[in-house]
Amino acid sequence: MTKHEAKAEKKEELEREQGQSKQPRNKKSKRIQLSKTQRVNLRIISAILFGWILLCIGIFIYSPPTRDVRVTTQQSTYIQEAGQAPVYIRENEESVDERSDWTDFKISFLASAVEDTIFFIVIGGVIAIATLRKPEEEHIDNRIGFLFKDDSEGAANAKKYAKKAIEKLACYSEKSNVRIRVISYNEELDAFKVQTDWEFHLHNLYNNCAYKDDDTFHVDIETDNVGTKDGIQGEMLKIRTITTDGKKSKLSDITTSHLDDPEPIKGEKFNKQVGIRIESDEQCIYEVSFWMWCKSDVQYHQWVRRYTKNYVVEVHNSKDCEDIQICTQKPYNKTSDSSKTPTDANFKLLKAGEINEIYSGEMTPEQDMWVILKRQQKNS
Repeated sequence: MTKHEAKAEKKEELEREQGQSKQPRNKKSKRIQLSKTQRVNLRIISAILFGWILLCIGIFIYSPPTRDVRVTTQQSTYIQEAGQAPVYIRENEESVDERSDWTDFKISFLASAVEDTIFFIVIGGVIAIATLRKPEEEHIDNRIGFLFKDDSEGAANAKKYAKKAIEKLACYSEKSNVRIRVISYNEELDAFKVQTDWEFHLHNLYNNCAYKDDDTFHVDIETDNVGTKDGIQGEMLKIRTITTDGKKSKLSDITTSHLDDPEPIKGEKFNKQVGIRIESDEQCIYEVSFWMWCKSDVQYHQWVRRYTKNYVVEVHNSKDCEDIQICTQKPYNKTSDSSKTPTDANFKLLKAGEINEIYSGEMTPEQDMWVILKRQQKNS
């Protein structure tokens, strides 16, 4: 099989996997969670409705004493015999009837109660629907509207800026591993050949929509502007994402390679856009691997684009490389003066084949850290 055929087969397999991942999923219904104010309002409405029902039941059950009412009924009889004038005979009949004024009240109250109950149900239903509206279930634009009520022309641009800022923060990294592998030292360039592996475990903070932000999903590399005669200062080896729904029952993940072949790094800066989409019930492992020439005794910076709960940075000295010295600056605020030029006392020896974990802890986009690689001075 030729190289092109292998690529074509790999591409077809990737498209099939992506096609399966786009199929609709059976999402479980989520239980509605009410706020404190909504719960209080619901209790008040329930108490009023319950009291109204008890009142109606009590009225219809209650039977007050009755009183005797004498009723006189008048009947007229018309009699006419042959050849005589008609005669009208009126007869009065009296009867005793038990009657209560409460019966008439019940009938009147029933008509009014039915009307009021229908009105209460209609109006109460409308109010309930309005108050049960949850901002966290709305689109991001509506969520911004809940937070910022100003509808002036100037506020519209501010809301757009706030939306963009919030979208960048809607993804965090549970754990990120950075491995800096010192492969060799080039005496002519006075630089180390360093391979860096990034592994970010990403989580979507949205509860009902996908996370996708192109501003935070791209690879940015700043070189020391040192390389071989052909102008190559390094090489991008791997850009890969592995998405999973985070469930233990998941048998297969969707793996996407964003790099067909190693890509040379030339110039002071290297930038490559990476399109990543993380659904609300998904997690993503974002992997980047590259090597480049790092100038000896020059700061090699490491930073993040999103909040990282556990940021682990390790320096590996290859067995094939000589002993080196390393100096590290733990995360500091970029606007402060914490980053100072190190002295020789700050350097530590890292022998061939050794691994040194230089940092493990939280990291935010406002922070920066660096490591300096330096050749071990040999005694004459």
